[in-house]
Amino acid sequence: MAFWQAGQAIDNGKYEIRECIGGGGFGVTYKAIASGDRQVVAIKTLNRNLFKSDTEFDKWQTKFINEAVCLSKCSHPHIVEVREVIREGNLWGMVMDYVEGTNLAECVADKGRLSVDEAIAYIRQAGAALSVVHDKAMLHRDIKPQNIMLRAATGEAILIDFGLAREVIFDQTQTFTNAGTECYAAPEQYQPRTASKRRTKLGYYSDVYALAATLYYLVTAETPLPANFRQQGIPLPAPQHHNPDLDDKVNDAILTGMALEPQDRPQTVAAWLELFAPENNDPIFCFDRGLDLYNLGRNEEAIASYDKALQIKSDYNAVWNNRGIDLSKLGRYEEAIASYDKALQINPDKHESWDGRGVALFHLGRYEEAIASFDKTLQINPSDDIAWYNRGFTLDKLGRYGEAIASWDKVLQIKPDKHEAWYAKAVCYARQNNLEDALKHLQQAIELNPKWRETAKNVSVFDNIRRDRRFRILVGE
Repeated sequence: MAFWQAGQAIDNGKYEIRECIGGGGFGVTYKAIASGDRQVVAIKTLNRNLFKSDTEFDKWQTKFINEAVCLSKCSHPHIVEVREVIREGNLWGMVMDYVEGTNLAECVADKGRLSVDEAIAYIRQAGAALSVVHDKAMLHRDIKPQNIMLRAATGEAILIDFGLAREVIFDQTQTFTNAGTECYAAPEQYQPRTASKRRTKLGYYSDVYALAATLYYLVTAETPLPANFRQQGIPLPAPQHHNPDLDDKVNDAILTGMALEPQDRPQTVAAWLELFAPENNDPIFCFDRGLDLYNLGRNEEAIASYDKALQIKSDYNAVWNNRGIDLSKLGRYEEAIASYDKALQINPDKHESWDGRGVALFHLGRYEEAIASFDKTLQINPSDDIAWYNRGFTLDKLGRYGEAIASWDKVLQIKPDKHEAWYAKAVCYARQNNLEDALKHLQQAIELNPKWRETAKNVSVFDNIRRDRRFRILVGE
């Protein structure tokens, strides 16, 4: 049931609901437009009708919010981006990236079983995303073809809909009401909390089972036998029974990943993938591993993984770009620029590479070149607020204050609540002894993010207006 209607403004006008795109089970999902950058987003809420009482609903909303906050920390190209958590009345919503495309279940329904290479490519990408989730000490708990989207623009797999849904539904009904879910759930996920014997603890191996079951479906176009049927003695047909062309290595890896006993499965996604898709043979796996290491702050190891990918596929544009990002993180700016240049030789329209290149040039004090690089970014993508912000910062360094302010104005047209741009303008006005505009913009920055109050107290740029009573009140002196 949809609680929000098309055209309704929520979160103080920050989002406008366009339509309800899913509901009836655990959650309700809406397509919406963000009023600031006009980007399409998805907003998910719990389905109030599923719960017997307000107390129970509040309990699960708390879990829902906590999961959303945790997911927002799992940054990875193959995980749906969680922007923020919002509240409208007594209903909380998780605001996510809207993934335009189809899911793997729809893909198989349309095309039939996938080639082994195509299926493994998607499983590697989902597996890389899952490894990031596990590195954060979280489980997905609801891996299945329906929860792996293929982004229309790139064809890449995106992991969506983490498994609080499964936990809620099972808690309410002690059964899996979704036939698509029960075929992919590990046996330990079937055990009710009220069972007399102790429930087997869920672990990373639970997600391994579901990922293996998903690969089973992709290469056979047959849903695997549910684990609770297998526990009653009904054998699982080997994938090769449905697809005789499947090689033994992939067939055996699927069966190992779907072992009924957790201790008989590989204990991590990486260990399972090594059974049939070893890292050193595949550039996509090396790239995804590099992303995992980057997200863990292990930049040197990430670069080594990217280098391994480039040894196999030297024209891998995304690898050159991300290699540049890691090199910049390490302060190796000349090498970063060379890496971005390689990415741009392959794809001159990759605006992220022009932006990253500009940042590296800025750190080397090559400001005019940096501005030219940011300008190239903005020719390709005029709504890139980060490039506008970086361009303003560089112009400010050159003392071109009017141009800097114009750049930050562009940022605020795209994202009116970008507090960094408000603060940057305040600093710029202070340098020009423009007291009124400096105070006005500083006040807006502090209202959006109170951290600027302490910053403003301790920087010398505001010394020329520090004696003004309004400034002292603003910063709490």
